[in-house]
Order: sequence, then C-alpha cells, then structure tokens
Amino acid sequence: MRAKRHDIEFLICLIVMLALIFLTVFSLRARILYRTYNDNGETKALVYDVTGNLGSYDIKTEYKNYEVNMIGERAFLSKSHLRNVSLPETIEKIGKLAFSECSRLEVINLENVLEIETHAFSYCSSLDNIILNVEEINSSTFFKATSLKNISLNNTKRIYSFAFAYTSIEELVLPSTVNIATGLADGSFYYMESLTKISVYSTTLKTLIENNYSKYLNKDGVEIEVIE
Repeated sequence: MRAKRHDIEFLICLIVMLALIFLTVFSLRARILYRTYNDNGETKALVYDVTGNLGSYDIKTEYKNYEVNMIGERAFLSKSHLRNVSLPETIEKIGKLAFSECSRLEVINLENVLEIETHAFSYCSSLDNIILNVEEINSSTFFKATSLKNISLNNTKRIYSFAFAYTSIEELVLPSTVNIATGLADGSFYYMESLTKISVYSTTLKTLIENNYSKYLNKDGVEIEVIE
C-alpha cells in the first residue's frame, strides 16, 4: 500500500511539474496581448503587453471586433531584439515608454499616429529616420535615440523639453504650424550636439528663438534660417 501511495504521489508531482513547465513555456512564447478600453466613450482595443523577444511583430487592426488604435504604456519596453514593428493604419496613439530601450529598433511607420506620449522612443539607439504627423512632440520622446539623424515634422504645433535630446539630427525644419506663442518649451532643443541649423517659416519665430537662444538651445552656433 505504501509503495502504491508513493507511486500516486510521484504521479501527482509529475503532473504538477509538467503543468508548470507548460504554463511557463506558454507564457514565454511570443505573443501580442490585447485588451479593450474606453476611449472617450467608445470601446477600442490596445496592445498592453508583448511576450517573447522576436525581431519583428505585426499588430492586428481588430481585437474582438474592436479597432486596435493604441500601443499601451510600456508595451514593448526593453525588447532588445526588436528590429521592426508593423503598425496598422488604425494606430493613432503610442503610450508612455511604449518602445523605450528597444535598442535595435530600426523601422517603424508613425505617419498615421496622432499622439505620442513621453519617452515613447527613448534609448531607441538604432532609429535613424522618422516621419511624424503629431501635433505635440512630448518631453524626451526621442531622448538618446542616438542614431536618429533624419526627421520630418508635419502638423507640429508644440515641441516639449528634451524631445530630441542626444539625437544626431543636424538640420531641423520646423513646419509652419508651430505655434509662435507657445510652440517651443524651455529646453526644446537641448543636448542636440549635432544640430547646426533650424529652419523656420516665420521671421517672427526666427526672432523669438534668436532673442531667447539659451532658453531653447544649450549649444552655440546653431543657425536659425527662414525658409522663403
């Protein structure tokens, strides 16, 4: 009887161990995790987490028949192998720290994104070319994205502190949509060591930057040019 009891106990332990192994493997396999949320009174879906550490992920347009329109806070944080993520046209928002520390991220299409929160791409040191259509570029959005050299701004109205700090941008063209009164925060262009020229569409904005140079820049010799 005692031997039979030991056999049963061993079998139970084995089943529990196999179940734990299965759950561990299942939880670690590469998956994009979605959930629904209330977006200004309308039900939408977002990416709230990603398991595994693949080089590439494709985001769905729908989850449970609801439009996926957001990459949530910290969703891809520290995915060190991530090189490319395919965002559908439905994605309009990217949360705080969503892709921070994705040091190998090279390609991401942000042209349909309308809102990007702080530090979303900080320490993405392999990004080199970005096109933005957001109205506000929040604080430290591309902080220490050290390879970022080419960036196109469209519809931008306001740039916050350290938005491009420690990037490799040499020339920055500010669109005509930049708000002359409130469009630039203190430190908007701080720690942009490679920056040599800022081009603007307004003589008033040029004068504003030149008359408050140290408020916006902490590097000498940056040329402020008006685009004719």
